[in-house]
Amino acid sequence: MSVDATDAASTVRRQPAPLLMARCSDRPAGRRAYGYPPNGVRAAPDASPPAPAPSRERVFTAVVGHHDRHGYPPTVRELAAATALAVSTVAYHVDGLVAAGRLIRRPGLVRTLVPAPVVAGAT
Repeated sequence: MSVDATDAASTVRRQPAPLLMARCSDRPAGRRAYGYPPNGVRAAPDASPPAPAPSRERVFTAVVGHHDRHGYPPTVRELAAATALAVSTVAYHVDGLVAAGRLIRRPGLVRTLVPAPVVAGAT
């Protein structure tokens, strides 16, 4: 007895797999999966910006101190040694200080980290 391949394939049909994740309509309004707010929704801003992290302040103080003592800016590795932080952590904090306007850096050159000039009357 032989079974035709087309007959065997046509008689066995698979059911689609059930959905494992909840649909968006099953969640409360205004919430996404894992409790994050929907895109475009941000928390209300505080009256004052948050205080910088202590390690970021240590990096800033080390830049200013090195510049005052030696007359030239430090490298990231020198900052890491002075603050007892990892090189990647120091680079992260330097990027944050540059973005906040507290340090000035010329891209593509070494030893260009200098403290930003303080503007009188600025808070």
